[in-house]
Amino acid sequence: MALINEKVRQEVVGKTVSKGEMISTFLFGGSDIVMVFERQSNVNITATVGVHYPVRSQYAYSNIAKLLSF
Repeated sequence: MALINEKVRQEVVGKTVSKGEMISTFLFGGSDIVMVFERQSNVNITATVGVHYPVRSQYAYSNIAKLLSF
């Protein structure tokens, strides 16, 4: 799994993707969700790799006030 994650990082992280562009496929048999944010969206991921989080847990936050300040 670590090798797959590293390959995805090399192929996708820091690169521009267009809306609807396929960047990967998922074959884990569950309900996987992938969210892609623009760098300027100021999203901070708080989740830790390898930790199981219950449904409706907070995994990230965005400081919208910082985005709106001029």
